[in-house]
Amino acid sequence: MCLLCAVKDEPLRLRPTLLRDARDAVRTFLSQPDDAKAPFALGANGNNRFRGWQHLGENVTRYGGDGDPDDPNAAFARDQHEGIDLYEELPDACLPADSWARGVNPWPSSAFEHTMREYVHEMMRLGRDVLHGMAEGMRVSKESFDAAFHRPFWSLRGIRYPPLPLDSAAAAARSGAIDRSVPLSCGEYCDYGVLTFVNQDEGMSALQAQARNGAWLDAPPMVDDATGEEMLVMNVGDMLTRWTNGRYAATPHRVIHSQSASPRVSLPFFFEPSFDADVAPLPELLARTGDPAAFAAVKYGEHLTKKVLSNFES
Repeated sequence: MCLLCAVKDEPLRLRPTLLRDARDAVRTFLSQPDDAKAPFALGANGNNRFRGWQHLGENVTRYGGDGDPDDPNAAFARDQHEGIDLYEELPDACLPADSWARGVNPWPSSAFEHTMREYVHEMMRLGRDVLHGMAEGMRVSKESFDAAFHRPFWSLRGIRYPPLPLDSAAAAARSGAIDRSVPLSCGEYCDYGVLTFVNQDEGMSALQAQARNGAWLDAPPMVDDATGEEMLVMNVGDMLTRWTNGRYAATPHRVIHSQSASPRVSLPFFFEPSFDADVAPLPELLARTGDPAAFAAVKYGEHLTKKVLSNFES
Protein backbone atom coordinates (compact mmCIF):
# COMPACT_ATOMS: atom_id res chain seq x y z
CA MET A 1 0.00 0.00 0.00
CA CYS A 2 1.36 3.39 -1.04
CA LEU A 3 -0.05 5.96 1.35
CA LEU A 4 -0.38 9.71 1.27
CA CYS A 5 -3.58 10.99 2.81
CA ALA A 6 -5.22 13.86 4.65
CA VAL A 7 -5.53 13.61 8.42
CA LYS A 8 -7.91 15.39 10.77
CA ASP A 9 -6.78 15.80 14.35
CA GLU A 10 -9.44 13.44 15.75
CA PRO A 11 -9.47 12.23 18.50
CA LEU A 12 -6.54 14.54 19.25
CA ARG A 13 -7.69 18.14 19.49
CA LEU A 14 -5.16 20.78 18.51
CA ARG A 15 -5.35 24.39 19.57
CA PRO A 16 -7.53 25.86 16.79
CA THR A 17 -4.89 28.23 15.40
CA LEU A 18 -1.80 26.09 16.03
CA LEU A 19 -1.27 24.97 12.42
CA ARG A 20 -1.53 28.54 11.16
CA ASP A 21 0.54 29.94 14.03
CA ALA A 22 3.37 27.52 13.25
CA ARG A 23 3.33 28.46 9.55
CA ASP A 24 3.24 32.15 10.39
CA ALA A 25 6.23 31.81 12.72
CA VAL A 26 8.20 30.24 9.88
CA ARG A 27 6.88 32.81 7.39
CA THR A 28 7.97 35.71 9.62
CA PHE A 29 11.49 34.34 10.02
CA LEU A 30 12.08 33.31 6.41
CA SER A 31 10.60 36.53 4.96
CA GLN A 32 13.41 38.56 6.53
CA PRO A 33 16.44 39.72 4.51
CA ASP A 34 19.22 37.15 4.29
CA ASP A 35 21.52 39.14 6.56
CA ALA A 36 18.94 38.91 9.36
CA LYS A 37 18.76 35.11 8.94
CA ALA A 38 22.51 34.60 8.56
CA PRO A 39 23.29 34.29 12.31
CA PHE A 40 21.01 31.22 12.38
CA ALA A 41 22.47 29.58 9.27
CA LEU A 42 23.80 26.03 9.12
CA GLY A 43 27.28 26.11 10.64
CA ALA A 44 27.28 29.86 11.40
CA ASN A 45 28.50 31.19 14.76
CA GLY A 46 29.28 27.72 16.02
CA ASN A 47 25.87 26.36 14.97
CA ASN A 48 25.58 22.68 14.16
CA ARG A 49 26.22 22.18 10.44
CA PHE A 50 22.83 20.51 9.97
CA ARG A 51 20.56 22.65 12.19
CA GLY A 52 19.31 26.10 11.27
CA TRP A 53 18.66 28.23 8.20
CA GLN A 54 19.58 27.00 4.74
CA HIS A 55 19.56 29.52 1.94
CA LEU A 56 17.81 29.19 -1.40
CA GLY A 57 19.31 26.33 -3.41
CA GLU A 58 21.45 24.99 -0.57
CA ASN A 59 19.41 21.79 -0.27
CA VAL A 60 19.87 19.33 -3.14
CA THR A 61 17.99 16.29 -4.41
CA ARG A 62 20.15 13.39 -5.59
CA TYR A 63 19.45 11.40 -8.72
CA GLY A 64 21.34 8.84 -10.78
CA GLY A 65 22.99 5.91 -9.05
CA ASP A 66 19.80 5.72 -6.95
CA GLY A 67 20.87 8.97 -5.33
CA ASP A 68 23.79 7.30 -3.58
CA PRO A 69 26.46 9.99 -2.97
CA ASP A 70 29.14 7.26 -3.03
CA ASP A 71 28.15 6.30 -6.57
CA PRO A 72 30.24 8.13 -9.19
CA ASN A 73 27.15 8.38 -11.39
CA ALA A 74 25.14 10.23 -8.75
CA ALA A 75 24.23 13.81 -9.63
CA PHE A 76 22.10 16.48 -8.00
CA ALA A 77 19.75 19.38 -8.69
CA ARG A 78 19.44 22.39 -6.39
CA ASP A 79 16.01 22.69 -4.79
CA GLN A 80 14.30 26.04 -5.19
CA HIS A 81 13.42 26.72 -1.57
CA GLU A 82 14.92 27.97 1.66
CA GLY A 83 14.19 26.60 5.10
CA ILE A 84 15.05 26.13 8.73
CA ASP A 85 15.93 22.61 9.93
CA LEU A 86 15.23 21.59 13.52
CA TYR A 87 15.87 18.29 15.31
CA GLU A 88 15.32 16.81 18.73
CA GLU A 89 18.04 18.01 21.10
CA LEU A 90 19.31 14.82 22.72
CA PRO A 91 21.99 14.61 25.40
CA ASP A 92 25.38 13.89 23.80
CA ALA A 93 25.55 10.56 25.65
CA CYS A 94 22.59 9.32 23.57
CA LEU A 95 24.44 9.78 20.28
CA PRO A 96 27.70 8.52 18.76
CA ALA A 97 30.72 10.62 19.70
CA ASP A 98 31.27 11.98 16.19
CA SER A 99 27.60 12.24 15.18
CA TRP A 100 26.30 15.16 13.12
CA ALA A 101 23.11 14.87 15.19
CA ARG A 102 24.69 16.27 18.35
CA GLY A 103 23.99 19.87 19.29
CA VAL A 104 21.12 22.29 19.82
CA ASN A 105 18.84 24.24 17.52
CA PRO A 106 19.63 27.91 16.80
CA TRP A 107 16.18 29.27 17.71
CA PRO A 108 15.55 32.64 16.01
CA SER A 109 13.54 33.95 18.99
CA SER A 110 11.90 32.81 22.21
CA ALA A 111 8.46 33.25 20.61
CA PHE A 112 9.49 31.08 17.65
CA GLU A 113 10.85 28.41 19.99
CA HIS A 114 7.70 28.44 22.14
CA THR A 115 5.42 27.95 19.11
CA MET A 116 7.58 25.20 17.64
CA ARG A 117 7.89 23.28 20.90
CA GLU A 118 4.11 23.31 21.29
CA TYR A 119 3.79 22.18 17.68
CA VAL A 120 6.31 19.35 18.14
CA HIS A 121 4.53 18.15 21.28
CA GLU A 122 1.20 17.92 19.46
CA MET A 123 2.65 16.26 16.35
CA MET A 124 4.35 13.63 18.54
CA ARG A 125 1.02 12.85 20.16
CA LEU A 126 -0.64 12.60 16.75
CA GLY A 127 2.12 10.32 15.44
CA ARG A 128 1.74 7.89 18.33
CA ASP A 129 -2.04 7.76 17.86
CA VAL A 130 -1.75 7.12 14.12
CA LEU A 131 0.94 4.46 14.54
CA HIS A 132 -1.15 2.65 17.16
CA GLY A 133 -4.09 2.71 14.75
CA MET A 134 -1.94 1.27 11.96
CA ALA A 135 -0.76 -1.53 14.23
CA GLU A 136 -4.34 -2.45 15.06
CA GLY A 137 -5.22 -2.32 11.36
CA MET A 138 -2.50 -4.88 10.66
CA ARG A 139 -3.81 -7.01 13.55
CA VAL A 140 -0.63 -6.77 15.58
CA SER A 141 -0.20 -5.46 19.10
CA LYS A 142 -0.88 -1.74 19.45
CA GLU A 143 2.41 -1.45 21.36
CA SER A 144 4.48 -3.15 18.63
CA PHE A 145 6.39 0.03 17.81
CA ASP A 146 6.63 1.61 21.26
CA ALA A 147 10.05 0.28 22.31
CA ALA A 148 11.65 1.98 19.31
CA PHE A 149 10.43 5.40 20.49
CA HIS A 150 12.08 5.64 23.93
CA ARG A 151 13.96 8.78 22.77
CA PRO A 152 12.35 9.72 19.44
CA PHE A 153 14.63 11.74 17.17
CA TRP A 154 11.96 13.91 15.54
CA SER A 155 12.79 16.53 12.95
CA LEU A 156 10.95 19.52 11.54
CA ARG A 157 11.53 21.68 8.50
CA GLY A 158 10.03 25.13 8.03
CA ILE A 159 10.17 25.85 4.29
CA ARG A 160 9.50 28.88 2.11
CA TYR A 161 9.08 28.23 -1.61
CA PRO A 162 9.33 31.18 -4.01
CA PRO A 163 7.10 30.70 -7.07
CA LEU A 164 8.73 29.04 -10.04
CA PRO A 165 8.53 31.00 -13.30
CA LEU A 166 5.51 30.00 -15.36
CA ASP A 167 7.78 29.43 -18.36
CA SER A 168 10.12 27.11 -16.43
CA ALA A 169 10.59 23.50 -17.53
CA ALA A 170 9.18 22.33 -14.19
CA ALA A 171 6.00 24.38 -14.51
CA ALA A 172 5.46 23.31 -18.11
CA ALA A 173 5.65 19.61 -17.24
CA ARG A 174 3.89 19.80 -13.87
CA SER A 175 1.37 17.06 -14.58
CA GLY A 176 3.81 14.42 -15.79
CA ALA A 177 7.32 13.08 -15.71
CA ILE A 178 10.11 15.61 -15.35
CA ASP A 179 13.77 14.85 -15.90
CA ARG A 180 15.38 14.75 -12.47
CA SER A 181 18.09 17.15 -13.60
CA VAL A 182 15.45 19.91 -13.80
CA PRO A 183 15.44 22.02 -10.60
CA LEU A 184 12.09 21.86 -8.81
CA SER A 185 10.78 23.53 -5.69
CA CYS A 186 11.78 20.22 -4.11
CA GLY A 187 12.94 17.27 -6.18
CA GLU A 188 11.52 13.77 -6.09
CA TYR A 189 12.41 11.65 -3.07
CA CYS A 190 10.96 9.43 -0.31
CA ASP A 191 10.94 10.39 3.37
CA TYR A 192 13.53 8.63 5.49
CA GLY A 193 11.64 7.79 8.65
CA VAL A 194 8.19 6.64 9.79
CA LEU A 195 5.42 9.20 9.27
CA THR A 196 5.45 12.75 7.93
CA PHE A 197 2.74 15.30 8.69
CA VAL A 198 2.68 18.19 6.22
CA ASN A 199 1.18 21.50 7.30
CA GLN A 200 0.89 23.70 4.18
CA ASP A 201 -0.53 27.07 3.21
CA GLU A 202 -4.16 27.06 2.13
CA GLY A 203 -5.07 27.69 -1.49
CA MET A 204 -1.71 26.66 -2.97
CA SER A 205 -1.45 23.22 -4.57
CA ALA A 206 2.24 22.36 -4.98
CA LEU A 207 2.89 19.02 -3.27
CA GLN A 208 2.57 15.96 -5.51
CA ALA A 209 2.79 12.22 -4.82
CA GLN A 210 3.53 9.46 -7.27
CA ALA A 211 1.04 6.61 -7.57
CA ARG A 212 2.23 3.07 -8.21
CA ASN A 213 1.27 3.41 -11.88
CA GLY A 214 3.74 6.29 -12.16
CA ALA A 215 1.13 9.06 -12.35
CA TRP A 216 1.77 12.25 -10.36
CA LEU A 217 -1.18 13.28 -8.20
CA ASP A 218 -1.72 16.61 -6.44
CA ALA A 219 -1.84 16.52 -2.63
CA PRO A 220 -3.37 19.94 -1.99
CA PRO A 221 -4.09 21.52 1.39
CA MET A 222 -7.54 20.47 2.57
CA VAL A 223 -10.16 21.92 4.90
CA ASP A 224 -13.02 20.10 6.60
CA ASP A 225 -16.20 21.28 4.84
CA ALA A 226 -18.31 21.02 7.99
CA THR A 227 -16.00 22.69 10.52
CA GLY A 228 -13.59 24.74 8.43
CA GLU A 229 -10.67 23.08 10.23
CA GLU A 230 -7.43 22.56 8.35
CA MET A 231 -6.13 19.05 7.70
CA LEU A 232 -2.61 17.70 7.53
CA VAL A 233 -1.26 15.57 4.69
CA MET A 234 0.34 12.36 6.01
CA ASN A 235 3.08 10.50 4.18
CA VAL A 236 4.82 7.17 4.82
CA GLY A 237 8.62 6.91 5.07
CA ASP A 238 11.31 4.26 4.62
CA MET A 239 11.23 2.92 8.18
CA LEU A 240 7.51 2.18 8.16
CA THR A 241 7.99 0.33 4.87
CA ARG A 242 10.63 -1.82 6.53
CA TRP A 243 8.65 -2.39 9.74
CA THR A 244 5.53 -3.45 7.80
CA ASN A 245 7.51 -5.66 5.38
CA GLY A 246 6.42 -3.50 2.46
CA ARG A 247 2.74 -3.41 3.36
CA TYR A 248 3.01 0.39 3.58
CA ALA A 249 5.31 1.70 0.85
CA ALA A 250 7.22 4.97 1.16
CA THR A 251 5.69 7.47 -1.22
CA PRO A 252 7.82 9.30 -3.81
CA HIS A 253 6.84 12.94 -3.77
CA ARG A 254 7.97 16.33 -5.06
CA VAL A 255 7.00 20.00 -4.87
CA ILE A 256 6.33 22.24 -7.88
CA HIS A 257 5.16 25.68 -6.73
CA SER A 258 4.15 27.28 -9.99
CA GLN A 259 0.43 28.01 -9.64
CA SER A 260 0.63 31.10 -7.43
CA ALA A 261 2.59 34.34 -7.55
CA SER A 262 3.02 34.31 -3.75
CA PRO A 263 5.62 32.37 -1.75
CA ARG A 264 4.36 29.14 -0.19
CA VAL A 265 5.13 28.04 3.37
CA SER A 266 5.09 24.40 4.43
CA LEU A 267 6.02 22.60 7.65
CA PRO A 268 6.73 18.89 7.26
CA PHE A 269 7.06 17.24 10.68
CA PHE A 270 8.94 13.95 10.68
CA PHE A 271 7.72 11.50 13.33
CA GLU A 272 10.75 9.31 13.86
CA PRO A 273 12.01 6.54 16.17
CA SER A 274 15.01 6.71 18.47
CA PHE A 275 18.36 7.31 16.78
CA ASP A 276 19.57 3.88 17.97
CA ALA A 277 16.34 2.02 17.08
CA ASP A 278 16.70 -1.31 15.25
CA VAL A 279 14.12 -1.43 12.46
CA ALA A 280 13.15 -4.73 10.83
CA PRO A 281 9.89 -6.37 9.73
CA LEU A 282 7.69 -6.89 12.79
CA PRO A 283 8.02 -10.53 13.97
CA GLU A 284 4.36 -10.57 15.01
CA LEU A 285 3.32 -9.48 11.50
CA LEU A 286 5.52 -12.11 9.81
CA ALA A 287 4.17 -14.80 12.11
CA ARG A 288 0.58 -13.84 11.29
CA THR A 289 1.04 -13.60 7.51
CA GLY A 290 3.61 -16.37 7.03
CA ASP A 291 5.60 -14.07 4.72
CA PRO A 292 9.41 -14.09 4.74
CA ALA A 293 11.17 -10.89 5.79
CA ALA A 294 11.71 -8.74 2.70
CA PHE A 295 14.09 -6.34 4.47
CA ALA A 296 17.14 -6.73 6.66
CA ALA A 297 17.37 -4.92 9.99
CA VAL A 298 18.85 -1.41 9.97
CA LYS A 299 19.62 1.13 12.66
CA TYR A 300 17.53 4.20 12.08
CA GLY A 301 20.36 6.61 12.91
CA GLU A 302 22.67 4.99 10.35
CA HIS A 303 20.00 5.19 7.65
CA LEU A 304 19.23 8.82 8.52
CA THR A 305 22.89 9.78 8.59
CA LYS A 306 23.53 8.50 5.08
CA LYS A 307 20.53 10.44 3.78
CA VAL A 308 21.24 13.70 5.62
CA LEU A 309 24.90 13.79 4.66
CA SER A 310 23.92 13.68 0.96
CA ASN A 311 21.48 16.60 1.20
CA PHE A 312 24.02 19.35 0.60
CA GLU A 313 26.58 20.18 -2.05
CA SER A 314 29.09 23.01 -1.86
